[in-house]
Amino acid sequence: MTKRFSSPKELEEFRKDILLKRDPNKLCISLCSGTGCLAYGSQEVAAAFIEELTKKGLE
Repeated sequence: MTKRFSSPKELEEFRKDILLKRDPNKLCISLCSGTGCLAYGSQEVAAAFIEELTKKGLE
């Protein structure tokens, strides 16, 4: 998701909205997929996480 913010306030509102949608009783793993992280292999890291979760029958 690419979103541009025009102020720090908009960014903070976006962050709060994301946190409100999360279940506080479930673990959440976040991985960066920005340009720099993609260049360093974040897609491969994400794929490895998904593979291991699938092997263990987790969501």
